[in-house]
Amino acid sequence: MPDKFPMRSVALKDGRAITLREANGGDARDLLLRVNRIAGESRNISMKPGEFRMTPTEERDYLERMRQNPGSLFIVAVDEGQIVGDLNFHSGAYARTKHQGLFGMSVDRTHWGLGIGAALIQALIEWAKAGGVIRKINLRVMSYNRRGIFLYRKFGFVEEGRHSRTFQIDGQFFDDISMGLEIDP
Repeated sequence: MPDKFPMRSVALKDGRAITLREANGGDARDLLLRVNRIAGESRNISMKPGEFRMTPTEERDYLERMRQNPGSLFIVAVDEGQIVGDLNFHSGAYARTKHQGLFGMSVDRTHWGLGIGAALIQALIEWAKAGGVIRKINLRVMSYNRRGIFLYRKFGFVEEGRHSRTFQIDGQFFDDISMGLEIDP
């Protein structure tokens, strides 16, 4: 199946360039290793290292299903051959909800502050506008993730609600915030 997201080069704040491209089944093993690594780097991830238990075959099948679903997108940021960021978006499964969906994203700690998150979000918004189906992009962010909230607001996302005690980290509870962005044609 041809890519629904054209590969592109993006300049980082430090002058280097990275590649954004659609993830594929060949990325399965690298993505699984990465998810456990980043789970140990940041409290902004909903799991601890070792809790994500998908096999490489299951991950490969998942990535291929994402590629085949016109309302889903999984893109990766690649720096010198290594995946250093990702964003996945899933639209609703039914006629009444397929116009909207939820995304999640992560960037390796070594690449924080370079503009990768902004590049991934910009790519998602452009993809949604070009496709003509997605009219609402949603996300959930931990209430203490000020950098993330600032970034989302920069792109026009607005707070739509708060969910109490969504996360428990080291015995302390944290809320998460629902944010959304309406997409006009």
